[in-house]
Amino acid sequence: MGLKGYVVKRPLDILTEEEVKRIHYGTLEVMAKTGVVFHHKKALEILGDAGCDVDREKELVRFPNYLVEESLRKCPRRVLLKGMTPEYDVAVGDPYVHFASCIAMDTLDLETMDRKIPTMQDHINMAKVLDYLDEVHLHYGQYVRAEGVADMCIHPQRFNITVKHALKPSITAGVFGNEVWLIKMAQVVGQNPAGHAQCSPPLTWSTDKIDCMLHYIDAGFPILPGTGLATGMTSPVTLAGALVQQQAEILSGIVLAQTVKPGIGVIVKGRIEPADMRTGMIAEGGVEKVIADAAWNQIWRWYQVPRWHTVVSTDSKVPDYQCGMEKALHFLLSALTGSNIIAGIGGVYDEITVSPVVAIMDNELARRIGKMIDGVNVNEETLAVDLINKVGPIPGQFLSTEHTRKLWKSELLIPALADRMGYSEWVGGGKKTSLDYAKEKYEEIIATYNPSPLSEDKEKAIDEIMEEARKFYKSKES
Repeated sequence: MGLKGYVVKRPLDILTEEEVKRIHYGTLEVMAKTGVVFHHKKALEILGDAGCDVDREKELVRFPNYLVEESLRKCPRRVLLKGMTPEYDVAVGDPYVHFASCIAMDTLDLETMDRKIPTMQDHINMAKVLDYLDEVHLHYGQYVRAEGVADMCIHPQRFNITVKHALKPSITAGVFGNEVWLIKMAQVVGQNPAGHAQCSPPLTWSTDKIDCMLHYIDAGFPILPGTGLATGMTSPVTLAGALVQQQAEILSGIVLAQTVKPGIGVIVKGRIEPADMRTGMIAEGGVEKVIADAAWNQIWRWYQVPRWHTVVSTDSKVPDYQCGMEKALHFLLSALTGSNIIAGIGGVYDEITVSPVVAIMDNELARRIGKMIDGVNVNEETLAVDLINKVGPIPGQFLSTEHTRKLWKSELLIPALADRMGYSEWVGGGKKTSLDYAKEKYEEIIATYNPSPLSEDKEKAIDEIMEEARKFYKSKES
């Protein structure tokens, strides 16, 4: 059956249909007139043979409109990402919303609120927590560095940990060509992680990212073409202009993918970040980022292509009110506008720090958003017309009715971390905060949760692949 996530019955539109079409036609014009650079000889040959205008000296590709729209039609409306067993599979696409973890460089010391480089045990603990949490449907990994692990080996290492300590599907990233080992590991365990290949704005695909995409396509795995823009820096300062450029970058990757293997699964990933011209800093928690993602979701719903809008993030450096406020707005509007994957569970400061304790708190936030998406359950039983007629006016009451006893728990979300006690009870209970409850839950998970997803043979095969990767990158150092 798989992990269903939530169903958005009527997604929210923030653009008119005319505005969506104007962005689309603007995108087609940029792709046909200016084009996109592909630093890759094979990709240039493929796109030239498909009917694109290719300037091999400049490595520039201009795309005919018909080819772009034809490539969009070839994209499946849903992409199945496989977990360790079928009950953990995730079908990405409309009308479903799923939540995914955040990925970052460092972990957060919750006693000092300082960043620190994660240990291998931190990686393992994070993987276990993410796998335990019921609102985390997809793994986007743990951290992108670890004590004692070379940067070039970190992606194979963290995927090695994920498949050993988690049952849910994964999204992976290829860097330094290490997607070769990620693919091998995934094939051992029967998964098909979406391969993330990122375009470099403005309008440029690098050699290694195209190699990554082609490797995933060759393996028959879905691809996740993405891009990340800073308004006024690597894209126009206007959100509409940034959306046009972002569409052109991602659609150019889709044309390549669908030309190489028609019908290959695609999940698109976009990220538009407002830049503060006063400081040169990116506003990770800026409301403009939330608006851009909402528009992005609507455009790709119009295209009928599965989408992952971005990583929900914040400018706050600690799990405080600002962190919760900025993330809650982003999570909620992303869900209501129909994002199929919302990543950011556990994130604190953009992709700089994540925390398993914050992931536990975000899991609670995702539950609340899911409850809002589910909306009002209307049927004969919930309408309660007969009951209202029976109870009647005062002194009638509903507390003692079977209807209340039966349905109150399904109608009311019961929080695991929020305080709902009276003041005196709260003081008597030690004045605990949500963070205190989350820390206690973290200790419980680490002490008790051990999914052990791999057989001895598979674990050995994974270790052998990991050793291959280490030796390969060690040889590159000399």
